[in-house]
Amino acid sequence: MEIAGKEIVDFLLILLRASIVFGLLPFFGSKNMPNQFKIGFVISFALVLTPVIDIKINDGDIPFILLSEVIGGIILGLVMRSIFIVAEMAGQVISNVMGFSMATVFDPEAGHSTDLSRLFWIISIFIFFSSGIHRDVVYIFAKTYEIIPPGRFSLAGVIGSEGNASGELINLTGAIFKLTLKMASGAVVVMLTLNIIMGFISRSVPQLNVFFVSYPVYIGLGFFVIILSLPAYIYFFNTSFEFMKDELNKVIFLLRG
Repeated sequence: MEIAGKEIVDFLLILLRASIVFGLLPFFGSKNMPNQFKIGFVISFALVLTPVIDIKINDGDIPFILLSEVIGGIILGLVMRSIFIVAEMAGQVISNVMGFSMATVFDPEAGHSTDLSRLFWIISIFIFFSSGIHRDVVYIFAKTYEIIPPGRFSLAGVIGSEGNASGELINLTGAIFKLTLKMASGAVVVMLTLNIIMGFISRSVPQLNVFFVSYPVYIGLGFFVIILSLPAYIYFFNTSFEFMKDELNKVIFLLRG
C-alpha cells in the first residue's frame, strides 16, 4: 500500500491528539479495557479522519506543533472527563458522611473507601451511553480537527489575559465543586439531621453507646436515600453532560485563538 509521506505525518498528528483525549476518558483509559481495543480504536479513528483533513505544516514547526497538540489534547480530555470527576467526588463525599471512611480511624493504611465512588462512576457511564451523549462528544471532538487543525492550537488562547482556555478551566473547576455539592447535598442533609438526632439521644440516654449503634443506621439510611434519589441522579447527569458539551465547545473556540 503506497502512502505519501505527508499522509503519514497527518495520520500521526491526528493519532496524537486522539490518543491523549481518549486516554483521559475514564471508561476508555480504564485498566479493565484491553489495550488491543484501545490501540485499534484510536488508530481506526485516526485512519478515518486522515483523508478528510488537510493539514498544512512546515517541517521546522513540528516540535511546536507536537507541544501544542499535547497541551490542547490534555485540556480537551480534562473537559470531557469533568462530569465523571463530579460523580467520583460526590460518591466520596456521601461515603464519608455515611461512615465508610471510619476504617481509616482504626487502620490508617486502609485508605479511603471508593465503593460509592465506583458506583456513581458506573451510573454516570451508563447514562453517558444510554442517553447518546457519547455520539455528540465524538462528533464534537472530530469537529475539532476542522475548527483547529493540528498545529493551529493557539497558546495565546491557553495563557492569554482575557477570555482564555485556562480561565475557562478555572471556572470549570469551580463548577465541578458546585455540581458535586448539589449531587451529594441530599445525603449530606439527611446524615446531618441524623447526627443531630443521635446527639439528642446520646444526651438523653448516656448508657447507650451511640458511636457503635449509629453507624448501621447511617449506612442503611444512606443507601435508602441513594435509592430514592436515583431518578434525581439520572436527571442531574443528563443536565450535567449537556453542560459538559457547552463547556467543550467554549474551550474549543478559545483554543482556536
